[in-house]
Amino acid sequence: SGGTPFDDKAGPWTHDLTFGDLQNTQVTLGGVSYFKLLLDVNEPGGSKSLISLDQLQFYTSTAGSQTTTNVGSLGSLRYTFGSEDRVILDASRNHGSGSGDMYAYIPTSDFAGSKKSDFVYLYAHFGNTDASQAGFEEWALVNVAPIPEMNALFPIIGFFALAFATQHLRRRHTRQASGI
Repeated sequence: SGGTPFDDKAGPWTHDLTFGDLQNTQVTLGGVSYFKLLLDVNEPGGSKSLISLDQLQFYTSTAGSQTTTNVGSLGSLRYTFGSEDRVILDASRNHGSGSGDMYAYIPTSDFAGSKKSDFVYLYAHFGNTDASQAGFEEWALVNVAPIPEMNALFPIIGFFALAFATQHLRRRHTRQASGI
């Protein structure tokens, strides 16, 4: 990453992301394809556990490591909250930092025409309604492991069943031969 122009955290917490990286997070819900991201708000428990997510935008660009404070110049706007959209998050409903507080499902169709090599910029603004009370907010990609197709799963199950049956028959034969 080229730097931290907003209230970002430097180092391993802020880095370049390509559209190719984002493609590993695809899930389908109700016949619609989405990218799945995880948000951890790092808020304390008790009466200070609320925080508002007031703005969420995704941009793509051929240029990486941008450090502009002019969000609109990040590239092609791919997704944005509506003007009245807001999410109030309650961190007390989870068991602490690192476990995540919300999944964001961003329609993959909003990224039509993007190339794997394009850089993706996520802009999130928190705290208009309920301000941050603690640590920094963290976004993570949720890499979705493919579920094996049933026609691929049955041969695997069959192999283990055959191996188990063979072991069982050998033991039985050994017991019969030794007169047990």
